[in-house]
Amino acid sequence: MVPVIIEFSHDERQVRFLSVLILVRGHKKPSFPFPQIGHSTATMMESRFLGLALAFVCISVCAHAQNDDMILVFEDDFQGDRLNTSVWCVADNYTHSTYEYNGTGPLPSELQLYTKDEVYVENGNLVLRTRYRPDVARKYGNNGRNYTSGWVESSVYGGPSVPDRGSPSPIATDAPNWCDGNARSGFTQRFGKFQIRAKLPNGTAFKSIWPALWMMPEPATTQPPHLCWPAAGEIDIMESWGGLNNNQVDSTFHWTPKGGASPNTCGGSNDACKGHVGAYPTPGSPPIDFSADFHVWELSWTPAALSFSVDGIHIGTATSKDVLVPQTPFFFIFNTAICGSSWCSASAGQLPKEDTFMYIDSVKVWKLR
Repeated sequence: MVPVIIEFSHDERQVRFLSVLILVRGHKKPSFPFPQIGHSTATMMESRFLGLALAFVCISVCAHAQNDDMILVFEDDFQGDRLNTSVWCVADNYTHSTYEYNGTGPLPSELQLYTKDEVYVENGNLVLRTRYRPDVARKYGNNGRNYTSGWVESSVYGGPSVPDRGSPSPIATDAPNWCDGNARSGFTQRFGKFQIRAKLPNGTAFKSIWPALWMMPEPATTQPPHLCWPAAGEIDIMESWGGLNNNQVDSTFHWTPKGGASPNTCGGSNDACKGHVGAYPTPGSPPIDFSADFHVWELSWTPAALSFSVDGIHIGTATSKDVLVPQTPFFFIFNTAICGSSWCSASAGQLPKEDTFMYIDSVKVWKLR
């Protein structure tokens, strides 16, 4: 019999295992010595058995601890042939930048018009399609766009829940709602684990393409309500810009130092973000074609930190020592933009006219127990 005492380090959310007693009987000892375990000498067979037993115990402990830490509270794997409109709201006639553009002068920051027919469910995926359709875009109004694209969000409000990027003003409480007439719950949450499995558009083939998987605060629940951007925060789980920086994907957080304590301190000039929280792959690594297969992006959000990972690889964390970690519920936004800003835009002649797609296979959210 070989007694084995196993001590596990733990924190307040982990399961404590004080000891495990493994009994090994009936094995003939070999004629050569083996390493000491505690105060007993183990045989070769005992050692092998112990190794397997310890591995089993470790797996059980890790799985048990994770299950005890988190509860799965939301999952959408986009089965069937239509979007669940009780949760998701699709943008229509929206640009997320200066709407009116006559085709002359500086480009608006985003070159797409979001239309509801560019978001659909097919083959178990949520699909966001981007197409060259100048005639369709112009029928919507004086927006000067040549491309239509997709935007979907889980805001309870229903959209548009986000002001133009960089706008110092909040969304008007009487703004037209994309989802009027639908009884919807949306989905918002503060804290927990947020996971998205997606396949991105081909950024090498489509310069300036700007897919994003991100989160914004539910307007009515900010403190005070309807804070302007970015006083209540913006969590960018994934952004990519047309193959920029070796086809890198980035995770970012936008905020203001005083948040709701200074509700009129807003707009891009007051954004305290000074760079990405994390990027993948790291500089110098081989590029990854994120359009070739699905990848998993994950945000772990606690009251004191925002931590990001890609395919299980941790790429960066922002803590309360560095940022004002948001404390109110956020909702999801998935969209594909086309960048018009000087730092990430391509000339008009470089933009392809072929359709391009972002596929979202699943969205899962856990909350802390």
